[in-house]
Amino acid sequence: MNRQTAGTGDSPRAKFRHSLMFKMFMSVCLCFLAMTFVIVYIGFSMFQQVFYDSFIESGIDTVPLKAHIDDFRNQIILIALLSLGVSVVFLSFIVRRILTQALDLITQNARLLANGELILNFPKHIKDRKDEIGLLVDAFEAVSNNVSNLIADTDAALLAARLGRLSERSLSSIYPGAYGKIILAANNVMEVFGEHLDNLPESIAFFDSERRMVYANRATLDFLELHELGDEHENLLPLIVSSKSSKQLDEEAAQVFESHGRDVIAKNLTIPASSGEAYTYALSLHRVLEVNDKENGRPACVMLVLTDITLLVRAKENAERASRAKGAFLSQMSHEIRTPMNAIIGMTQIARKSEDPEKIKGCINQIKSSSAHLLGIINDVLDMSKIEAGKLELSEEEFSLSENIDIVASMLNSRFADKGINFILEKEKIQYDRIVADSLRLNQALVNLLSNAFKFSDREGRVTLSVFQGETEADSTVCRFDVADEGIGMTEKEMAELFKPFVQADSSVTRKYGGTGLGLAISKAIVEMMGGSIWVRSKKGKGSTFSFSIRAKIVKESGTAEAFDSQEIENKSWAASDFSALRTLIVDDVDINRVVVSELLSDTGIKIEEASDGQMAADMFAASPTGYYDLIFMDMQMPTLDGIGATKLIRSMKRQDAGAVMIVAMTANVFKEDVEQSLNAGMNGHIGKPVNYEQLVEVIKKIKK
Repeated sequence: MNRQTAGTGDSPRAKFRHSLMFKMFMSVCLCFLAMTFVIVYIGFSMFQQVFYDSFIESGIDTVPLKAHIDDFRNQIILIALLSLGVSVVFLSFIVRRILTQALDLITQNARLLANGELILNFPKHIKDRKDEIGLLVDAFEAVSNNVSNLIADTDAALLAARLGRLSERSLSSIYPGAYGKIILAANNVMEVFGEHLDNLPESIAFFDSERRMVYANRATLDFLELHELGDEHENLLPLIVSSKSSKQLDEEAAQVFESHGRDVIAKNLTIPASSGEAYTYALSLHRVLEVNDKENGRPACVMLVLTDITLLVRAKENAERASRAKGAFLSQMSHEIRTPMNAIIGMTQIARKSEDPEKIKGCINQIKSSSAHLLGIINDVLDMSKIEAGKLELSEEEFSLSENIDIVASMLNSRFADKGINFILEKEKIQYDRIVADSLRLNQALVNLLSNAFKFSDREGRVTLSVFQGETEADSTVCRFDVADEGIGMTEKEMAELFKPFVQADSSVTRKYGGTGLGLAISKAIVEMMGGSIWVRSKKGKGSTFSFSIRAKIVKESGTAEAFDSQEIENKSWAASDFSALRTLIVDDVDINRVVVSELLSDTGIKIEEASDGQMAADMFAASPTGYYDLIFMDMQMPTLDGIGATKLIRSMKRQDAGAVMIVAMTANVFKEDVEQSLNAGMNGHIGKPVNYEQLVEVIKKIKK
């Protein structure tokens, strides 16, 4: 009984009769009564003496009266002494029985409780008291019972954990105050441990001595679902370990459940999934806890661990496949790079030996064509590396879709004409001409598809580019592009490998027609970044149709914005111009780069000066008169002071032309972040290396506007 208050149903008067205060009050009353008798005796003695003296003076015989008074006094004395003795004895008994003995017992049991002894020893008459001592004893027993129950529950939780029953929890709500917090903390520890097991990739389960599963983490439940096994199946463990329908464990696994068997076994097994695919696992059984059971001596808990090595095998195979693909790609790249390089070097040697102007001109044209091909290969590799690194970004702007398609067509018309291929452009189904998208990346995807169609089409063949708009919403439309050819076509197997980077559909076709195999992978990445998709329809020997769609914003009121980028002007052709009134400073640490720019601009009449690093360029600008330089071509990577530092230094100078002089980055760093970095430093534009005459002239023309 855990009693919190004495005499719960008693009246206030009954409660007072059971209290220590009442008992002490009665003892004090007895003592007060005894003292009253003593005082009466003393008063009576004093009265007797006065009385005697008065009678003697009057001559009255007091002997008989004295005898009666003495007898009465003696009786009072006897009664007073008896009352005092009884009061003292009763008071000592009360104090000893009510306080001293009870406090001694409470002190002894308090020491036992402090030493961890939870079984307290209170006599029945102490426990049955209804006064404050009884309440104190009840409080001690309540503490002992709560601590005993708390220890029992924590032991049960510990045993449950050791048995693998991690889901079993103690109820903290039945414990008051801090005791409940202790159980709650123990439950939280179990919860956290269970969460850790749930986050492991390995399948972990615990089985009791009856071979019933008492715990399974999330990976185990996924494993059971994959192989259509119920978590409450009575023969679950044999089904897993033996990998077949069986009620008996195999001999090795059964030994783990024997008292003198093996503590752990490990083996690989293959289990078929519901889909028919076979999965290979590394399995281990561990004996976790022994129970002192004389009858069977079986373990209380066995832990099963399954590691899916199928995924590891597949990952290894994929890595090896990717390695072989990259090896083949590098071999092909070596061929693709060396072929134009061989033409460039060979034509250069032929031109140096020849004195025939026509032959030299032919060599130069071949060098130009091979250089453009080599640059395209390098650009593909750089774009693919940016895609794999996640650094390919789009730059959206407003443009005319029909005009953009015309630019793409003009870039390839001459190539199609030289090969005798009939190139057809269909763009009549464009409803919203002005859209917002990345026009340069869109052109890149179209050029890749059209180049493929050109490469795999025979002479007198036909290539068609169709552009039309489909689903349209309030502010956006779907633009679809189809590139159809009548070339060699592809099989289903070849189409399955078509858009994978570093993988080419047919190496024999590649050897015949050339190419890096990156163009379609790059196009796929660009299209998907623009919110679209790309697909192909083909039949062997009947040609192919590559299609992709993007979603673009519609511009209902067009605006004009002047943009300046090297890729916009590289296909324009310019006649020789007269810039003799202008002066430019070419800043580059590589001599041949300065020579190339100087020679390209030699027939324009522009005055040219050179600097070999950024600090030299800044010093030359600072020493020149105001307005001396109209244009500075600035390399980005240079010793002493790079192009960014030199630009900032020039812009910070306190002179009128420091902010007005046109500074253009001229560098091999052509990524978007490089362009943004140059503009943020105060440059006016950016052209990428290798530069050509048209690019340089377009930049200079902007000064004259």
